[in-house]
Amino acid sequence: MSGHSPVPLPDTRLGRRTVLGLGAAIGTAALLAACDTPAAEPAPGGPASPAPIGPADAATLQSGVSGRVLLPADAGFAEEVAAYNLTATLKPAVVVAARTAADV
Repeated sequence: MSGHSPVPLPDTRLGRRTVLGLGAAIGTAALLAACDTPAAEPAPGGPASPAPIGPADAATLQSGVSGRVLLPADAGFAEEVAAYNLTATLKPAVVVAARTAADV
């Protein structure tokens, strides 16, 4: 031995509170980065909204589901759209008021 004592190393273990704090900071940074991303623009020349669905198309769809098929002019359409997502204004061309899992 050369007479030197070993140099103590600093404690590098991370505590639970440190790990949780770092995780929260990373999650917050990712969320803020996602919120700052501009919305995608529609493709040039692409349709601005879906093609309208007529009564014949609605009747065809109705034959394949047990729930009601509603067009924008139908009673109950707005309620079905609002019940789907209260945080966004949706303008679908048709709504199916699903009655069974098979309707989805």
